[in-house]
Amino acid sequence: MRLFARRAAAAVFAAATFCQAAAAQDGPDPVQERLAEARNRTVLELFRSGDGDAALAAAEDAAAANAAALGPGHERTAAAWFNLASIHGAQGRLEAAAALHEKALAA
Repeated sequence: MRLFARRAAAAVFAAATFCQAAAAQDGPDPVQERLAEARNRTVLELFRSGDGDAALAAAEDAAAANAAALGPGHERTAAAWFNLASIHGAQGRLEAAAALHEKALAA
């Protein structure tokens, strides 16, 4: 019975490893993509509500988290950088806004 349990555990481990490898090849984790989308949406809602300071903090967090989770070239990371650039621009920090727009376009 113990041999069967070991073989079963090894089979489950091999299947899980295979699934993880397949998911990595298919692209970013869908959960991370949904979280990135939610972070970006939160930034927009804060900005639209007029809370520029909270929107700026959330945009900085979203850009960093999206880049870490999805990579710098992912479209949701680019959207986060664009949101951050737009907030900087609205607050008069045009040089920072221009640099972040360039970063978003390069993604």
